[in-house]
Amino acid sequence: MINMLNEIIELDPNFKNLYGDVISGHSCWIADILNGYITNFDDIIKDEVIKAKVVSEIANHLLNEGLAKDFMLEVWQKRYSGNEGLGKTLNFSFACGRCITPECHGLGQFVRGPAEYGKSAAIMAYLNLVDQKYVVLGSASDKADFYDKIEAGAIRYTEEETDFKDIKESWTNFQSGNSRRTTQKVEENFITEKHNSPGRLTHWCTSVNFNADNEIKSRFDITEVVATKEALNRINKFNDTKASGKYQTPIEYDIETLICRAITGILGPLTFDVVIPYAERLDWGNTSPRTTVLFRDTIRASAIWNYAKRSTDKYGRLEANEEDFYQALDKYESIGGTSTNKFSNAEISILQSILNAPGRSKSAPKIQNEIKMSRQQFNQVIYGRDSKKDQQKYGLEYKCNGMLRIHNEKIPYIFELDKDFSLDCGIQVKLRDKK
Repeated sequence: MINMLNEIIELDPNFKNLYGDVISGHSCWIADILNGYITNFDDIIKDEVIKAKVVSEIANHLLNEGLAKDFMLEVWQKRYSGNEGLGKTLNFSFACGRCITPECHGLGQFVRGPAEYGKSAAIMAYLNLVDQKYVVLGSASDKADFYDKIEAGAIRYTEEETDFKDIKESWTNFQSGNSRRTTQKVEENFITEKHNSPGRLTHWCTSVNFNADNEIKSRFDITEVVATKEALNRINKFNDTKASGKYQTPIEYDIETLICRAITGILGPLTFDVVIPYAERLDWGNTSPRTTVLFRDTIRASAIWNYAKRSTDKYGRLEANEEDFYQALDKYESIGGTSTNKFSNAEISILQSILNAPGRSKSAPKIQNEIKMSRQQFNQVIYGRDSKKDQQKYGLEYKCNGMLRIHNEKIPYIFELDKDFSLDCGIQVKLRDKK
């Protein structure tokens, strides 16, 4: 039992029962405490030194018991009404920034979907739980990463339209970061300075669209917010409950935040070289190499969250176990798979409509009518956001790589999918049994 918590138990034996909830990974003990189960807790919590010690020991205990990841997810869900899978993937992304395995390329995050459905709210709710020295907010350029004072393993969050070409350079070497040399003339001499971007910098982005090439997309987990009338009503109801002041007390909110920040503060500076002993038993089916990289990094991230419960090999490398494989599988199942082409919900609706048609061929008006999509939005999805050359490659026609044929000899245009096209956004990887 934790020393500081033993001291509190002496003040009130009831705390022992409440502490059992922490061991189970639940945070409801905080509410119970605030309801008066521990008579002296209010006095204790006002002492910042004691409060800091209690928070630190609870965070250490959660990490040591392999419960910290679930605790972070639970607190995040109390502050954001939306897809649980998104919270899971944010958890893994943070942990992946602690991985120094040369083959680890990081788990960039992109959340897309219509405005007002909680993309930014989801990201900010999680980042509020992270030790703030690992959080960088605001627009990013390649130069910013070289000149800002950023911690290794930090997260940079960029909202809305992002020029992905500007940040590609800072990603070229995920592990150690890149260097940039600048030369300026001072009087009669030329002075060259070297600037380094931080290692293991992970980018999180939100936008209505995701206009990026495959090289950028291969570094992202892409999650789409649910954009339905029911989702909008749920968000409004959730926000009304929070606004009423009945959802959480200020002290409960404060303590939960401090515990989460302590967890990420303890984990933040740690680094792990992670091996997957059963990697040769992974059966990827027809999964693309780009997708397998993300999946392996998720396995590594799961092992890092559970580092206190994992063994190490003779070289000191952390060993992921089979539970980490199934944690990674659960993550991707909860966000709808690992589609190689990163199709959006709108794109999937169009493709599914064509696939269901006789001969895999359908006119534009019939597709639009079936999926209830305006002509303008339909054209943006098919051809890209505008007619500029650099935007066309973000359209569905380009992404299908010749598998979607557009017969435009006459109006209405007819869209046809190749007989070999498969819309498989699910999980194909399996773990073979030991021989």
